[in-house]
Amino acid sequence: MDKRLILFDFDGTIANTIAQSLKISNRLAGEFGYRRLDPTEVQTLRDKSLFELLHFMRVPFTKLPLILAKARNEMRNEITEVESIPGLQEVLGTLHQRGYRMGILTTNSEENVRRFLAHHEIHAFDFIHSSSLIWGKHHGLKQILKQERILPAEMVYIGDETRDIEAAQRAKIPIIAVGWGYNSERVLRALQPDQFVELPSELLALFPDA
Repeated sequence: MDKRLILFDFDGTIANTIAQSLKISNRLAGEFGYRRLDPTEVQTLRDKSLFELLHFMRVPFTKLPLILAKARNEMRNEITEVESIPGLQEVLGTLHQRGYRMGILTTNSEENVRRFLAHHEIHAFDFIHSSSLIWGKHHGLKQILKQERILPAEMVYIGDETRDIEAAQRAKIPIIAVGWGYNSERVLRALQPDQFVELPSELLALFPDA
């Protein structure tokens, strides 16, 4: 892929926040009146989109902004406990050495992302763009295009959820779906991403020396 900018999602794509997110969600369930999840359900729930998951959990949508804000705040205190995706850190270093400009687009907080990157000594990223709009990532993608003064075809987004694919397709940006995050390969492939990779090392073949 001949791209000027490689843009990554954060949760599930770079940081393995699944277990920590589950713990935080279950802690907040009583306060906000939604269904707790059992760890044994996680694999099955990977086949659900975020909207379907929230419906399954009976999350009150009027309280969703407050729930997400509180969850991000709690994650701030635990982000250094989160592991990076195995093998990805080395891939990021290689892509950086090859001369690619790289950024992060996330609905997590910028502070959380920066604390995670510092803890794991990841220095490959040029910028972090944070947005609280969980279904509005296409707006963030368009803002980054404008900020970087590039065309959609000159950027690629890498993410692990159905909403990442949908956002990229709305913004007409190529999307690479990864199989190690929140959503399963089955539901990701059903949305027809431009590429699908199962392992971080597969990204290197898509981005040769710049």
